[in-house]
Amino acid sequence: MKRILKILSVVVAVVIVAGIAIGLRPYTHAFGSVFQNRYRSSAASAPGPATSAFSAVSSTVTPLQAPTPAAYAAGQVTGHGGTLVTLGLGDSVPQGGTCTGCTTFIERVGTDMARKAGVKAAVHNESVSGYKTADLLTQLESNNAKALLATSDLAIVTIGANDFDLDTMVGQCAHSDASCIADDVNGVTDRVRTILERVKAAMKTPRATVVVTGYWDVGLDGKAGRENGPDYVKVTDMITEAFNANVKKIAHEVGAVYVDFRTPFRGADGTRDDTALLTDDGDHPSEQGHKVLAEAVEAALS
Repeated sequence: MKRILKILSVVVAVVIVAGIAIGLRPYTHAFGSVFQNRYRSSAASAPGPATSAFSAVSSTVTPLQAPTPAAYAAGQVTGHGGTLVTLGLGDSVPQGGTCTGCTTFIERVGTDMARKAGVKAAVHNESVSGYKTADLLTQLESNNAKALLATSDLAIVTIGANDFDLDTMVGQCAHSDASCIADDVNGVTDRVRTILERVKAAMKTPRATVVVTGYWDVGLDGKAGRENGPDYVKVTDMITEAFNANVKKIAHEVGAVYVDFRTPFRGADGTRDDTALLTDDGDHPSEQGHKVLAEAVEAALS
């Protein structure tokens, strides 16, 4: 028995020496010793004239941590081929709604960003009044939308407000906390996530950028909102804040640029009267409102 153990100890010693000779080191775990390749930093592992093929290549080098999607989100928007192509998608907010003859924030951003980049501007606003998330998902399947997305440098998405049945939600949640509206908000923002993922996948230009915005309010706001009573104001505020928080988080996760529309309209504490930034219906931005929204988007892209 002693003779066998002596022979085994010699064999182990030979194996260890051979392992060291080819650039391996012993790694001990609970079940004995195995060999593991050496890890070197990129600076230390640059092979010199005498470096062997074994030590120059390591199959267990830990990869560098990939940047989060948001790290790519806000790259400089410069266009391609001498033109910056901007595409607007969503509901009546980017479409213009009741602000007849207004220059929408989509048009303002498209032309302003192109001017800053020193290129021509091409703006396509495919937003449709009344659209819900399901409508936009259907639109994205059209050949026209796919063609526009493939050639767009900047896509701006505002969608979700029309999905909420505000009359029902006010009746059910006026005397509850935000947990009352959570399921509805989560369902809508799950579809917003799908929209953003599909928009990003369809864009093919270099440095293509997706912007998604929140809302200042998913319902009527300003004087028109207050006329609907305190319960209406409370519930629409709860929905808006939860929706915006979800969309901001989703934007970070999928690599889109989130733009806050609530603070520019309602102030940092959410109490500013934004009537002057709305049309008479209290539901859509006025000319000045679109200017404020455009400034918010451009600031996020700067």
